[in-house]
Amino acid sequence: MVSKTVANLESVRSAYQQLLARGNSPSAANVLKLTGGSKSTVLKHLAVVRSERLNASHDDDPSASFLADIAEPVLKKLWAAAKRHAEGALAAEVREFRAAYAGLREDSSC
Repeated sequence: MVSKTVANLESVRSAYQQLLARGNSPSAANVLKLTGGSKSTVLKHLAVVRSERLNASHDDDPSASFLADIAEPVLKKLWAAAKRHAEGALAAEVREFRAAYAGLREDSSC
């Protein structure tokens, strides 16, 4: 079903603020309920609104960008460590699976 209402940046921005003021999540689905239009259009405008809010918070609080600069390398190292751990766990699971499969093949050939 195609909606005849077209959401624009201003209506999405307004809906976003209304939802926050009510204590509701400014999700695409909730914004869409207020603005109408298509989900793809709402998502596009929501990305702009969220970017604006992020940039505004950095402008208002210089410590936010400072903390982001500090946190980014730490988070990258944490992500790399988690990835290595997950890859190691997966490799162990694959080895166990292959060993079990080989055992099953041997049992079935007897």
